[in-house]
Amino acid sequence: MFRHLALFVFACIPLSLQAAVLDIQLNDIKNSNGTVTLSLFDNASAFEQQVFPDAESSIVQKSKSGTMKFRFSNLRPGRYALMVHHDENKDGVLNMQGANPREGYAFSKGAGRKNIPNFSQASIEIKEGSNSESLSMIYLAK
Repeated sequence: MFRHLALFVFACIPLSLQAAVLDIQLNDIKNSNGTVTLSLFDNASAFEQQVFPDAESSIVQKSKSGTMKFRFSNLRPGRYALMVHHDENKDGVLNMQGANPREGYAFSKGAGRKNIPNFSQASIEIKEGSNSESLSMIYLAK
């Protein structure tokens, strides 16, 4: 009896409450210096103003040349934008050379090649269950 009740209760949970997973494949990482930081935002203002403490989730890992894989778990379905920074000298900031970043960066949907995207330009729809996104790092300064 309790087993049937538990199955009934689980079946009644709205799909919107079920967790989502986002798998990221990050390509074209120039070298193994420093760290790679991924910041996932569900808030347009925080994304556009780069308020990293307000990111929904962040991952920092030691950099590896070539391709790296990351996973964000237990996400609510909805719109998210991803910002990536290859902090080669581990100083915590995206170093600039004039108007161009000296370190690698990337945004979801491949946005940001010509300018910093707004949330709608970089946001992706995360649905319940498994989701994936493949990004390529951008290195502008030589």
